[in-house]
Amino acid sequence: MPAELITLEAAPDIILCPLYFLSMFPQFAVCFAITEDDEFTHEFRRICCLRPDPLAYLPRPKRPVLFEIIGQIARHDCYLTARGDEDHQEPDDPVASCWVEARPDDVSRIYWRSLLPTIREIMDVIPGAVDSSKLIAGHDEAVESVRMQVIWRAPDGETIAEALPMFDGEGTRRVPTCLADVPFDRAMRFIFTLEYYHQRNNTRSRVIYANLFHIVYV
Repeated sequence: MPAELITLEAAPDIILCPLYFLSMFPQFAVCFAITEDDEFTHEFRRICCLRPDPLAYLPRPKRPVLFEIIGQIARHDCYLTARGDEDHQEPDDPVASCWVEARPDDVSRIYWRSLLPTIREIMDVIPGAVDSSKLIAGHDEAVESVRMQVIWRAPDGETIAEALPMFDGEGTRRVPTCLADVPFDRAMRFIFTLEYYHQRNNTRSRVIYANLFHIVYV
């Protein structure tokens, strides 16, 4: 497994949780911890998870949740190539993104039926109005219409071609050079955090999105 892939052994404070089953984990409590705070622009908050502890009065470390879904890359608005989202990115801030959808099988449809209710449950914890347009689309009644978007930004000084954390089943980095190279119609595992940001001293709603950690062929 390449170093870029997150391993639980190397990160004991991280919790990996299938997004479909969040509501089935009553031992976790969703809360928010500031991960980036800019007093002049906006502040980012990361959804974190705390295990209930009988010694609750003692300070406890916040354990960040890495969420996981298995689905396939949707063809609509796919910018998961080395060129990224050229229409919505700055030259020095490369952005790659794609929408994820259910696989065409019964098991996948069962899992994805729980996706929207789970995301709504998370959004209910965020104070104030929440804009989910960068995260989710679709309707509970039509599983085939449900889409979830994942977004990735290249580290400072790196390009999408160099750093996009997309790997095949053997752990080799596979960054599509164009849409023809994107592995549509096959099962992929997406690992991400759910984050939200809002403008300080601004009445606009908070925006929730999925911050991509890596994609792996299943």
